[in-house]
Amino acid sequence: MFGLAGAVIVGTIVMKWWKKREELRLKEERKKELERTRRERRGNARTVDDNIPESQLCVVCRSNPREVIVLPCGHVCLCEDCSESVTESCPICRAAINSLSPAYL
Repeated sequence: MFGLAGAVIVGTIVMKWWKKREELRLKEERKKELERTRRERRGNARTVDDNIPESQLCVVCRSNPREVIVLPCGHVCLCEDCSESVTESCPICRAAINSLSPAYL
């Protein structure tokens, strides 16, 4: 009886560990894919027009184009790189950030 209970507990722990490991692997794959597409997109954009207007630059790094909408305030003010580090408040109005969404300009 105790052997069966122990096997169930060990099985449950292994299943949770495996699921967590799989989630981390998928997250890492998505991150790599995002980086690859980001580099391609920026590479294409830079070859077409290397002079990005001042009004289209990220307000944090001032080098990449604005690509992310801060919600709920709706400001389009961050590039994808800066959106990973700015998670607390909007750099424009200091409103709390609930979520970030890609902007298709």
